[in-house]
Amino acid sequence: MFTHAKLIVFILAFATITVAQQPKTVEGYIQSGIAFQRAGKHQEAIQDFAAALKLEPGNFTAQYGSGLSYMFLKKWEDAVAAFKAALILKPNEPFVHLSLAKAYGAGGRNSEALNTLKKAVALDPKLFGSGHGGPFRAMKSGSDEPDTADLGLGDKNG
Repeated sequence: MFTHAKLIVFILAFATITVAQQPKTVEGYIQSGIAFQRAGKHQEAIQDFAAALKLEPGNFTAQYGSGLSYMFLKKWEDAVAAFKAALILKPNEPFVHLSLAKAYGAGGRNSEALNTLKKAVALDPKLFGSGHGGPFRAMKSGSDEPDTADLGLGDKNG
């Protein structure tokens, strides 16, 4: 005779086996990667994004997600590579340019960071307006140049 506890254990065991036997999909890996990112488990997120990319090499979300996790792990060159790959897929996506600029800046590649930031501004100047709440504070006063203080660049000649 099954008790309620035994029945629950049986159902959970069956469900676990069933899920483990199901083939993983690109979307499944991406959702898992995002969940790992939200939990702060960036190495695991990168592994799931890599699995998604193995199944679908041109997947923008997996490529960009990898870059974000590399940023959290302070693996600047890996982040740069991931963001560059994402830009091949979506070359006019301003937030990818912003992320790439941050990766360049964090890695000490100031000139490349500034050039990439200029590209992001060209694609969407509204991202930098004061009071917008975008990823950077504002445009420099009386200039069409973005304020690069958030990139850690200080002087634009970096």
